[in-house]
Amino acid sequence: MGTDIHALIEFDRSTAERPFSDGREIVPYNTATLRIPRNYAIFNALAGARDAIVAGIAAPCPIPPRGLPRPLSDVVEANFYLWVVPDIDPALAAASDCLESPLPLIRTSDVERLGLRTERVPTRRLDRAAAGITAERAPNPDFHSTSWLFRDEIVRCLELCSIQPSSVSLPFRATLSVLSQFEHELGKHRARMVFWFDG
Repeated sequence: MGTDIHALIEFDRSTAERPFSDGREIVPYNTATLRIPRNYAIFNALAGARDAIVAGIAAPCPIPPRGLPRPLSDVVEANFYLWVVPDIDPALAAASDCLESPLPLIRTSDVERLGLRTERVPTRRLDRAAAGITAERAPNPDFHSTSWLFRDEIVRCLELCSIQPSSVSLPFRATLSVLSQFEHELGKHRARMVFWFDG
């Protein structure tokens, strides 16, 4: 099984002196993760997501994974977390697997079996509980090496791992361009890429 990146861009539209300090002003650029082609050398440079030998490079990840930033946008939360739902009668469980949900769900028994740590849903998101979803969420157990970087940090990570930003895939160069444009319009470190890997 291969490893893929899940990346979202957030920008800070506030005028606060410290970027990303007011969660109400953090806005997602995309609502689904970006389609960045698989490249293990890049994944290792960004977060050590693949073994350096497998990635074909000798340099370690320059900035170790930081986890999710706080605060963050609702869109990043929706893409990263699973909403915990109570177990149901086994006869109904098979039928419920066929049903589509607009939210990624995980059963309480699976949370316990996998040993996942759950979090209470922040008060501003309790409207989901009204739809039959418990007010708990858990990180997706398939995700790892979660981090976030500003554009200049991404470029530095690539260069320190002997990857020229001009040589990466077009979708990844476009991602760098979007980050650059936000910083040009809003100021340095007013845009960031939040990402994690599967596999």
